[in-house]
Amino acid sequence: MLAAIDIGSNTIRMLLGDVDGGRVLPRKHFRNISRLAAGLSDCGTLNQTRMTASLNILGEYRDIIRDAGISHYHAVATAALRRASNRADFLVQARKQCSLEIEVVDGRREGELVAAGVLAGFEVKPNKCLIFDLGGASLEIIFLDAGKIIWVESYPLGVVGLAECGANSARRQDLIQSMFVRVRSDLSKSRIWKDVCSQSTLLIGTAGTASTLAALDLEMDKYDWRRINNHQISRSRLAEIHRILASVPISEAAALPGMEPGREDLIVPGVETVSALMDLCGKDVLTVSDFGLLEGLLLGLMNV
Repeated sequence: MLAAIDIGSNTIRMLLGDVDGGRVLPRKHFRNISRLAAGLSDCGTLNQTRMTASLNILGEYRDIIRDAGISHYHAVATAALRRASNRADFLVQARKQCSLEIEVVDGRREGELVAAGVLAGFEVKPNKCLIFDLGGASLEIIFLDAGKIIWVESYPLGVVGLAECGANSARRQDLIQSMFVRVRSDLSKSRIWKDVCSQSTLLIGTAGTASTLAALDLEMDKYDWRRINNHQISRSRLAEIHRILASVPISEAAALPGMEPGREDLIVPGVETVSALMDLCGKDVLTVSDFGLLEGLLLGLMNV
């Protein structure tokens, strides 16, 4: 059995599983919201309280790996540690306290791993697809044609930073729209704009925002990755979900079937970002993938 750990800006996750002939076989999932990127946009450093909480989670994960007798693991950190000026402190503490070696991957590498993992979740691979991973501090967008990555980019737009706008929805919308002006410009320059906007190109969302939207759409009391994987949500249904979430207090949103505990204040910025991307590309349907970065890491471990 193999283990993969994703130290994200909002959530720390671990997947135990196997790989058989290019197929990822998930055995057990673990996820804890850590808010590692809280305050990062303002000061550029990781908050010590959030670092301590994250290290405690990683210590528990290391114990699970050891108890399971797993010798091969890959732990990566993404946008929060890419941007934090004190990331070296976190990496040293993880090594000393948790006996974990952590690789900080750049945005392109993160996108490549996400794409590999997402494709592993399809029995029939899509011909052309635009994949996005909306995290706590970054947004990765990847365009693939016949399974080959044609274009990948990482943008400093994430739900933790957007949520820190608080009740200032106008400020949040400005941040989202200005970032998507940049996204459109980049896509246009890459000469794939027509393919991106084609109705035959599948739009696939992975990571916490997308999976939570699927769980909310399904009104799922208990998270089931099998039902989430490849679930489709229409643009009109997404607008309805946004209307419901934006009209209730965060405490009520937390009680909705399908809401991941700890994500209730992040989901409105998340659905607004996803909606903006769908509108940019003229997409009527979002396909949600439960597979992503973790599964991509497991696939990579087979080559070790």
